[in-house]
Amino acid sequence: MHVIAVQGIRGGCGTTSVAAGLAASLATLQKHVLLIDLCPSNLLGLHFGLSVTEDAGWAQALAEGYPWQSTAFLYKEHIWLLPFGRPTSLSHLHELAADWLPTSLRALAMPDDTYVIFDVPQHSSFREALGQITDLQWIQIVQADPACHALINQQSLVGQLNTPNRFWLVNRYQPAYKLSRDLIQLWRLVLGKTLISTIIHEDEAVREALALKRPLADSAPASLASHNFLSLATWSVAQAGAT
Repeated sequence: MHVIAVQGIRGGCGTTSVAAGLAASLATLQKHVLLIDLCPSNLLGLHFGLSVTEDAGWAQALAEGYPWQSTAFLYKEHIWLLPFGRPTSLSHLHELAADWLPTSLRALAMPDDTYVIFDVPQHSSFREALGQITDLQWIQIVQADPACHALINQQSLVGQLNTPNRFWLVNRYQPAYKLSRDLIQLWRLVLGKTLISTIIHEDEAVREALALKRPLADSAPASLASHNFLSLATWSVAQAGAT
């Protein structure tokens, strides 16, 4: 399996949309994908047609003691989703998940070439548990704005910028803004090859896809962002082949 964790450097970077867009584009390339939502907001399922009132999910299953596998949802042939769900209590969830996360992948009867994508919230206690997964690849989501630049600088100062298997992806890029263009050029120098060359452009089609509760690759396959996500999926396949 190829395991990817997608996480924003701050809130509002569009991490869930990136996870959904990457998954749908990998499916377009005929890759099997399993999405696992680690966010208590439980929004990832909306991108694949689940109702906002749907309560079932892996977290609820762990908290209430029934098989978490029963909460898996098949969107179409190549895409499976494990929603977070709406557990009645989160008090012991992180302790339960610390054991569940590393072992859950081994318990899945998925093809060896499956791409597992975790949608990780900004402040996540799951990070240590995820670190136990062999060859986990982190994709850190940023926007080309001063706030994200400041956070990148903070990580540089404490020596956290060059974490192994960690890559950076720019989302919601607006090339009309000179500051955004300048930051991209600066980050190419600072981050080097860890800055993914593919950039996800700001595109109204992404919002419209969520409103339709369909993946972007299905709702607007000719859109600019859809082409960006297909390029990102191709990069992910190349990375998987290099490991």
